[in-house]
Amino acid sequence: MPRSDPDPALHPAQQREHSILAKVDAYRTIMGGGAFFSHNHDVYDAAGFVACVDLAYPDRRIGVEYEGDQHRTDAAQRQRDIERYERLAAAGWRMVRVTRDMLFQRPAHVARLVSDAMGR
Repeated sequence: MPRSDPDPALHPAQQREHSILAKVDAYRTIMGGGAFFSHNHDVYDAAGFVACVDLAYPDRRIGVEYEGDQHRTDAAQRQRDIERYERLAAAGWRMVRVTRDMLFQRPAHVARLVSDAMGR
């Protein structure tokens, strides 16, 4: 499993990119190279842009979102998330939300959640 923490000696932008790539690599490992997924996938509906989804299976309208701690602790972020997930649901998308612990400590659980979403 790849490192989940970026090198503190890196520039903040490089740290963020490292962190994102580590999550994508972890997800690829979890899913075993199964169905094609897209990273940072823009979702649109008839009215225009809906959201950018962390990882998506566009052909199935399934998205996987990494929820960092700020999604729990920041009230404004939490409100934006709720509204965003409602817009995605209205556009026909099913979302699987995962935390750091789930992604790096319980990968089989993440794979099961995504597989379940695909089976619906």
